[in-house]
Amino acid sequence: MMRATLSFTLPDDSDEFDAALQGNDAIAALWQIESHCRSIMDHCDPDDDERRLANEVLLMIQDSGVRVSE
Repeated sequence: MMRATLSFTLPDDSDEFDAALQGNDAIAALWQIESHCRSIMDHCDPDDDERRLANEVLLMIQDSGVRVSE
């Protein structure tokens, strides 16, 4: 089993501490956004602007380097 320990010096590292605590929630939110965009593309009849926006959001998630889907 792998184990990791994170250490923070509070209050100096409070932003990093908050980011570490909220990481799973942020990934879950990105997963929901990605899923919604893909659903629009697959199951709706988006117009050109909707298709462009959904593709743009999907590319932003992909370019972020965060892995949100299996």
